[in-house]
Amino acid sequence: MLTRRATVITGHRLTGPVAALAALLFACPTVEAGPPTETLRVVLAQANAVLVAPLTKDRPAQRFTEVQRLFNGVFEFRGAAAVALGPEWAARTSTEQDEFVRLFADILGRSFVHAVASVTHRDAAVSIRYRGEAADGEAAMVRTAVAG
Repeated sequence: MLTRRATVITGHRLTGPVAALAALLFACPTVEAGPPTETLRVVLAQANAVLVAPLTKDRPAQRFTEVQRLFNGVFEFRGAAAVALGPEWAARTSTEQDEFVRLFADILGRSFVHAVASVTHRDAAVSIRYRGEAADGEAAMVRTAVAG
């Protein structure tokens, strides 16, 4: 099993608060093993498939739960949460950190679902373009664009 972890950063062609939240979603996550672009491609394709699946069309909670499960398998929310809080992270108790990570992962998953839903036309899949990857040691940046 490969243990290489890479930070993935993506950009989204969205507007307003959704764009800011969507950018935060991918500002700090990490993915396990393999080329970062390919790992991200697989996870986002699976998430996309969940969001347009006819079987879950009338079950948004089920869609969200499945997307969150996919994200939990590849994104390291604790590290992203620590970066998001900056120096305040160290001042928090372990219990507070755990609660923040849970809430942080929840809001990021919901923002992805909302971002995809905002550019998806009816039940059509969203288009995700991979615009480049740059790696530096264990860190990598994957640039993407999301459009309906």
